[in-house]
Amino acid sequence: QASAIQRAGRAGRVQKGRAVRLYTQHDFDTRPRHDESEIRRMDLSDVALMLLGAGHDPRTFPYFERPHDAALDVALALLERLDASHEGLITKVGREMLALPLHPRLSRLVLAAKDMGIGARGALAAALLGERDVLRVERGARRGTNDVGSSDLVVRMERFERADEDGLRAASVEAEG
Repeated sequence: QASAIQRAGRAGRVQKGRAVRLYTQHDFDTRPRHDESEIRRMDLSDVALMLLGAGHDPRTFPYFERPHDAALDVALALLERLDASHEGLITKVGREMLALPLHPRLSRLVLAAKDMGIGARGALAAALLGERDVLRVERGARRGTNDVGSSDLVVRMERFERADEDGLRAASVEAEG
């Protein structure tokens, strides 16, 4: 509700008029008065990894506002699956992941690709997964058969790698292995 009220006020600052909500009064009335704080609704895996890297236990850290225990459980389980932590301690892989300014899933992707000798492709995949879609189809246009591949990510990687053909210039990336 607070967000909807703020948006209506913002509209009135530009010029006199009326804010029209495209939902029912019942919908508005049944919404929570305020959104839950970010720490109670976000993925905590990056926070947990940073805390582990700094030598803190994410479960006992004195947060300004404590996150939900279930969210911490999910974050710590993910870090275990990614080999970033083991039995509540950060691993060598976790420290390497911390050096990358990426979500833990994406940093693990980059490190795995580097270990397989395809670091540049892994970095490209992480960049494409972490940003807005690079494929744009003009309104009303249909995608050609060349845009069909084994996965959406592979198609986007191939399109990025062929950027010169489309009149774009991509910065070159040095592969590390």
